[in-house]
Amino acid sequence: MLPRLLHLHPKTHSRLVRLGKEAERNGIYRVAKRLQAVVLNSEGRTSGELAQILKAPRSRASEWLSLYRAAAASDGGATHPTGGHSRQWPNSLRFGYGALDLTHAGLGH
Repeated sequence: MLPRLLHLHPKTHSRLVRLGKEAERNGIYRVAKRLQAVVLNSEGRTSGELAQILKAPRSRASEWLSLYRAAAASDGGATHPTGGHSRQWPNSLRFGYGALDLTHAGLGH
């Protein structure tokens, strides 16, 4: 089975890295871990590798990526920044015109 990799716009990649670091600084470790999973997957890491790196079950890493894909799809496929977006910690993170709920029960909260 071929791994499914996310293809992020370079600005989105940079923004997710920055937001992940910010989340970690603010003590929102679950959000930071999920953002790191998305970034690492876009760099070519599979969910199995993510599980080892992030010390989480493979099924959980796969679920995080699926939730990100679903949020991007519901946003019309726009996974790149489309203008000035506000950050709303810890409830949601904006992607395109939609919002990805990072505290959803499916994300391990």
